[in-house]
Amino acid sequence: PNRLEQRFGRIHRIGQTEVCHLWNLVAAETREGAVFTRLLEKLETERHALNGKVFDVLGELFQEKPLRVLLQDAIRYGERSDVKERINEAIDNATAQERVRELTENQMLANIDLGELGGAEAKRALEEAERLQSYTKTFLLQVFKYLPTSKIREAGGGYYEIAKVPGVIREYAEKAKLGRLSEEYDRVCFDKSLSQSQGPERAEFIHAGHPLMEAAMGWVERHWHDRIKLECGTLLPLLVDESDGGTELRALFYLESSIRNAVQGDGGNGRTISRKAYFVEVDADGQASEAGAAAYFDYRPATEDDKRRISALLKKGDWLQMSRDFAQFARNYAIAQLILPHLEEIEARTVERIDKEIAAVTECLNSAIEYHQERVDKLLDEEQLRLSDRPIQLIQGARRRAEEERDARRQRLEDRLQRAEEEKELYLSGTMVDRVALIVPAGLLWRG
Repeated sequence: PNRLEQRFGRIHRIGQTEVCHLWNLVAAETREGAVFTRLLEKLETERHALNGKVFDVLGELFQEKPLRVLLQDAIRYGERSDVKERINEAIDNATAQERVRELTENQMLANIDLGELGGAEAKRALEEAERLQSYTKTFLLQVFKYLPTSKIREAGGGYYEIAKVPGVIREYAEKAKLGRLSEEYDRVCFDKSLSQSQGPERAEFIHAGHPLMEAAMGWVERHWHDRIKLECGTLLPLLVDESDGGTELRALFYLESSIRNAVQGDGGNGRTISRKAYFVEVDADGQASEAGAAAYFDYRPATEDDKRRISALLKKGDWLQMSRDFAQFARNYAIAQLILPHLEEIEARTVERIDKEIAAVTECLNSAIEYHQERVDKLLDEEQLRLSDRPIQLIQGARRRAEEERDARRQRLEDRLQRAEEEKELYLSGTMVDRVALIVPAGLLWRG
């Protein structure tokens, strides 16, 4: 099984862009051929049941009795019905679906269970993602419209042509290490299904996380930062909650928090492994509550008429000062109820993933170290005992190379173990209230 796995791994590897097929040729009407036929038929059945993952654990299937022993028994005693039955039973037990599934899950470096999402929640998450993608399109088009040096036009069918990406956005991308952006994109789209057509007319899918989108968002945030910062001293942005028929104003706070590990990155800081945004609402009594992942989608900007209607009420209380006082309430709530649970979740997933990685890396490198150590011992005996007619210089050169390979892998293992400990060491890197807006209930407008 290990040889079958390695054989396929040589072609189906990182960087392979083509569909790969593996044909195993077995001698027909032979005793060992019958064993292989039974094994491959069972593997084909389990491959369909487990989405083609059986080759990931092929070498782990026969632990109690190696396949080599089964083949030897088939050759020696294959004419006996009891031996045939015992071999078939061993193969069936080794390739049982639950066993293969258990081995597969044990070797997975990350476990993602979508089954925890109920039907309604999964549907809501999908609708939220689709709505977010529509905002992505609107946002980028507005940014390009604002910048006079940009050139973008609709090409029909949901496609767009970007004739020129503004220089300020390309410069920001380089400074933020997002990569070098193209100056132009012949064909882009904001619908993933449109990007999946093959051929020379294939479109690039623009989404949250795409370097162009990240650069546009970063530039806008930096350019407008002083105008929307909490400490700017201007009037708070107003949002209207159409679903609230009450009359109590609320403050909506936007907070950011990062989780870093001890792996040193640029600037000597730990590497960021998670960065998350939170929205927290605080009412007039100072009671904080989670507002969801993107609460602003549920509100609309206040119109000038809305502002005139509530201007008298806003003058009665200094909501700008209150929002600053409430910022600490929002921060304390976010840390205790949202951020620390997220940190615990990230820690648990990180430790599980790294432990599996280290187990796999240690096994692989120790195997290589043992191999090169055996080479060193063998060459040393050949050198000292003169076991061959090869020139002594060739033997010594081969031994030195084997020692170098062995030592290099020892160092790699030591470095990886040290890095693993740094990756497990997680800490929060700042939790700040970055922005605030005032939520005006529709009931207050009706009353006004």
